[in-house]
Amino acid sequence: LSTLHLYTTNEKTRCELWAKMWSTSRILAEILSGNTVCSNLSNLNVLEIGAGTALCGIIVASYGAKVKVTDSSEQALTLAMKSASLNNIQNEFFKTERLNWHSLEAMPKKPSY
Repeated sequence: LSTLHLYTTNEKTRCELWAKMWSTSRILAEILSGNTVCSNLSNLNVLEIGAGTALCGIIVASYGAKVKVTDSSEQALTLAMKSASLNNIQNEFFKTERLNWHSLEAMPKKPSY
């Protein structure tokens, strides 16, 4: 087990990392929204690992990429689907999957997009 896993499963030190909007996510979202990048996103298959709020996944899906966002938190994935819906992103362009990277047994044997 990772230190992060032990830290977040302890009720006294619980830290929902997915719920924070990280500055790097905002910066990447701005880059992805720029004319040079966004015009090349249509029909790409994109995997976002540790999506959290799924800001970047929602951005690229809005430009026509087929996105799978992953996180270890069901709450994060539920919020991601609601956010995608509120941003008029069709289900065919936006999927979620729970991945627990704290356990090798929980990891899928073959990724599906």
